[in-house]
Amino acid sequence: MFLDMIPKQRLALYITIIGLLPIFFVGVHHVAETRALGASRARIAATHEMLVLQKDKQELNRTVRQEYVGSDHFYVSIQDGVDAFQAEGQEQKDVEPPEPQEPA
Repeated sequence: MFLDMIPKQRLALYITIIGLLPIFFVGVHHVAETRALGASRARIAATHEMLVLQKDKQELNRTVRQEYVGSDHFYVSIQDGVDAFQAEGQEQKDVEPPEPQEPA
């Protein structure tokens, strides 16, 4: 048959290569899965860090709201209007009338 025409040493080499192919493919698959696992872990860590930061911001916002729960919400607007009105009056005081020029 066909196997009788192949020398025994070459046949042994072919069988060895065919036997090692599954091990090679398993190794490649293992490396690919390990890289994918590492990428997934990195995404999970980034998401966890983002959630911790969001939780901290939310806690700070809650604390600030609790601190100013009874305060006047329009204080800043009123204060800005008063400051602007006072600044207009101050500008008018600072402006001096121009000195009359003598005709040439």
